[in-house]
Amino acid sequence: MKKFLLILITVSMLCTLMAKDPNGIYERRDMNSASSNAPANPSRDPWDNLLQFDVDTPTGQTGLSGMEWDGEFFYATKWSGSNLIFKFDSEGTYIESITAPLTGARDLAFDGEYMYGSAATSTVYCWESATGVAVPENNIEVTGQA
Repeated sequence: MKKFLLILITVSMLCTLMAKDPNGIYERRDMNSASSNAPANPSRDPWDNLLQFDVDTPTGQTGLSGMEWDGEFFYATKWSGSNLIFKFDSEGTYIESITAPLTGARDLAFDGEYMYGSAATSTVYCWESATGVAVPENNIEVTGQA
């Protein structure tokens, strides 16, 4: 049995190593291939800034804190005293504000279907990302100590 597992692991490792393209490199693509927002001479290393745009000026807000991407749009949160989420396209163009089912969201998460956010409370709220319609049956109550 040990010999079989060793052979299986070895074959798996070899398949992984041979999964490169014919040129021996992996394809790396930026989320936004347009050069208008790209920084000059990006090195494409981890944590490099590949996209940057102003969220304060077009929304007329300051203190936008959290951001999430749902595969089509960016959503930015207003940290203090607001239940608005601001929607931007992939180029950074402001689209609209959406009323979320919580006030003061600090960060967001997207699971492929719904958006989630919390305002440093014990509840993580759920809503439809495009409309802001609450989905309370998917809210998450967090218990324990911070």
